[in-house]
Amino acid sequence: MARLKAQQGDVTGGLVLYSQSLEIKEQIGDAQGKAATLHQMAGLRARQGDAGGALALYRQSMEIKERIGDPQGKAATMHNMAALAYQQGDQAGAVRYGTEAAGALARVRAWPGLLTALNNLSVIDAEEERRLHWLAQAVWLPVALRLATPQALTIVSELFQALPSSHPRELRLAALAGLEFAQHGPEELRVKNLERANQLFGIAAGNQGMTPEAAVAWLQEQMRDPGQLRRETLAELEALVGKANEDWSYNRQAVLESMRGGSKVRAATADGRGGDGAAE
Repeated sequence: MARLKAQQGDVTGGLVLYSQSLEIKEQIGDAQGKAATLHQMAGLRARQGDAGGALALYRQSMEIKERIGDPQGKAATMHNMAALAYQQGDQAGAVRYGTEAAGALARVRAWPGLLTALNNLSVIDAEEERRLHWLAQAVWLPVALRLATPQALTIVSELFQALPSSHPRELRLAALAGLEFAQHGPEELRVKNLERANQLFGIAAGNQGMTPEAAVAWLQEQMRDPGQLRRETLAELEALVGKANEDWSYNRQAVLESMRGGSKVRAATADGRGGDGAAE
């Protein structure tokens, strides 16, 4: 009912109903439900323009999720806190919240959600070198995991565009995009992704001053050993981020171990939905 009120434009009425629900959840000791309600109330406070009140409610929700062991729910709330701080012009706060969200997702190996969180950080922390830092981490994940998601090629394209023109990494990125990310999913998506990957490769080859014939010959050579192309690309991405573990938002060794161990990829939560989407 509270969500319906808010959807109908009665934000104040929605908050009243959420407050009543919150009291009930406190009385019955429903910590998870309380955290979800606080999360929803924070969103309505933000709609009213009360950024400080919204952040306070998000913080309460986050603390409960941390206490009850809900890292993905915590990440969803941190994501919303980052977006709100960014809208208020608090870039440092937005980066801090976004980084914490990424860390929470990395700890539970929620790779698609982490991919989204890192891409969001590249928008928030958009100074050229910092943007490359976040995008390179975002691209490293699907390259290492061979993770075919709709966003993988999009993020590769963003890194491609962020690199200085005629950078040698462009060519390898575009080639890998065609060999990896454009070869998975429904046929319609594969055709679309391959078309985009070919466009990127043509641009990169032109930036390197290669003739079409030379570009095709180079690509055919790479196709003989895609594993080598992947390893070289990973090494170049690591050079953009830094070799030290503290330079990264996740443990690269854990990523590789999850692939070898065949662990399932966890669902994305950094979009703010998390476990807080239940209607009340």
